[in-house]
Amino acid sequence: MKKIYDLFRKMPLLTGIVGVALLTVATRGIDTGRTIGFAGMMLRIILAFAAMAFVALISGNKVFERTGNKTGYGVLRGLPILIFPFFPMISNFVKHFSAHDSLVDKWPLTLLIMLVELIFVGIFEEMCFRALVHDAILYTFRDKKGVFVAIALISSFVFGVVHILGTEIGSPLDFAQAALKTITTAMGGFIFLIIYWKTGNIWACAIIHALMDIISTLSDTIFSAGGAEVNYVMNKEMEFNGISINMGWAAVVFYIFQLIFNAIIILTMIKTLKSVDFEKIRKEW
Repeated sequence: MKKIYDLFRKMPLLTGIVGVALLTVATRGIDTGRTIGFAGMMLRIILAFAAMAFVALISGNKVFERTGNKTGYGVLRGLPILIFPFFPMISNFVKHFSAHDSLVDKWPLTLLIMLVELIFVGIFEEMCFRALVHDAILYTFRDKKGVFVAIALISSFVFGVVHILGTEIGSPLDFAQAALKTITTAMGGFIFLIIYWKTGNIWACAIIHALMDIISTLSDTIFSAGGAEVNYVMNKEMEFNGISINMGWAAVVFYIFQLIFNAIIILTMIKTLKSVDFEKIRKEW
């Protein structure tokens, strides 16, 4: 066991690859149901602490100590990304209230489980796909000129791809949804990475990440007609006011708007990106 521990300590890239692979298999391979629930909450808590352990193998306690007083600043820099899911949340609440949908049984408990689960989803995903990937590459290729470009491309790509793993793609429409979901999620990951570079504060990223998931999931979690099922590729038909709508095409339109929105957010953060002291990160991170 000590030999494995020493190997992981000496080879950060191997630690990162093994960590991301194992954690991804766990989160995608362990069946806890498609909706918010106690089993899913417990899995995310375990995964969050496991991700922290893998990060600690690479960079010790730095990721936990390098917070300073920048949590608030980091959260503020990430607030714009919450605008996009906010409007669908309001629309969903209006829809449920208009239809006089009832709340789920024991909704306070369901709400509490949802909040805890999604908080730990934010911690897990930021620890795994931001801090772990970032530190594994940086600690291995610290002196390489293009190390930060590699970090941005790899961490964003991995973050995007894991969200559609296991998705059944049986048509061009399914592929379009999966591709757009991957791209929009990767762009969101890059936004979190900019915040991480600027502040060194992974907790700020986790808070914004959790808030985004909570906003996206809240209405369909507490209403009985909702059912907060995670499904990024859809092909069923639904009727709205007598009009039949293919939800796959609706998803494509949604993802395109999200892509444009994320591109705007990234453009507004270019000044922040330019102010990042990459040489200091290279030497001291």
